Amino acid sequence: EQLLPITGLPVENSGSDVMGRMMRIGLMARSIEDLKSGVEIVSGPDNQDADGLSIKRITCGAPVPNQLRIGLASSAGGLQVSDEVNAAMYSFISKLTGIGHIVEEINQSQFDFHASRETFLNLFYPVLASGMPSLIRWIARYLGGAKYLDLSIKKYFRAEKTRSNLISQLESIFNDYDILLCPVTATPAFPHMKPDQYTGSNPIYKKKILMEGKEFGYAEANMGFTIPFSVTGNPVITLPIGFSSDGLPIGIQVIGRRYNDIKLLNIASVLSSITGKINYPCN
Repeated sequence: EQLLPITGLPVENSGSDVMGRMMRIGLMARSIEDLKSGVEIVSGPDNQDADGLSIKRITCGAPVPNQLRIGLASSAGGLQVSDEVNAAMYSFISKLTGIGHIVEEINQSQFDFHASRETFLNLFYPVLASGMPSLIRWIARYLGGAKYLDLSIKKYFRAEKTRSNLISQLESIFNDYDILLCPVTATPAFPHMKPDQYTGSNPIYKKKILMEGKEFGYAEANMGFTIPFSVTGNPVITLPIGFSSDGLPIGIQVIGRRYNDIKLLNIASVLSSITGKINYPCN
């Protein structure tokens, strides 16, 4: 179950329940208080998605402690971030530690970020493959290099098992920390690229983006930091923490324990007071 129903998302008709459990609807708001109001309005089951979790069934938990224990996944298991993202992240962390909160880099062995990204591919692409004509799927897989377009039921079940293990791994981190912080993307916003080709309806990007003089994959820079938490289904709030030299916003993910959405919102309220006033480009 999830707090917000997925009615209207393409994945609700994907034929795979696992996609509904990994994909989430997110709200955008100017403040955490506005976000809380929005969540209260749209949460819970509706007539089409009965798996929506009523907000009344989620405990508010204990009050936010005066001293937060914060885990940090600064590279999400080895991905690189730009100098500006890195600077904004550690400036924010400095503010947190400066008023008494504890921030520690988590041990890389605690959660397998690489496996989480592989698991997403091993669960997502078979859903695409199941809706493709067999000839097109064969050509894409064996001639086009789309190795994840695999309809092996054994492989799919292994991916489901790996997902369960990853959920347990990440949940164990919250035995030691109230929240986990992680970058949102590798860089501030970059120009969207036109896909080089499509596998069914899925866009394929072969071109690279440039970061600190090195080339990185478009999907890796754009989704590599967020996919792990889609796989585990943990609630995530993205907070703005600064701007690039070009005036582009830089954010950070704040991740909480599963089904602790309200506690996460309460903690985010505290964190948003630390980020300071954000001057939006327009009213």
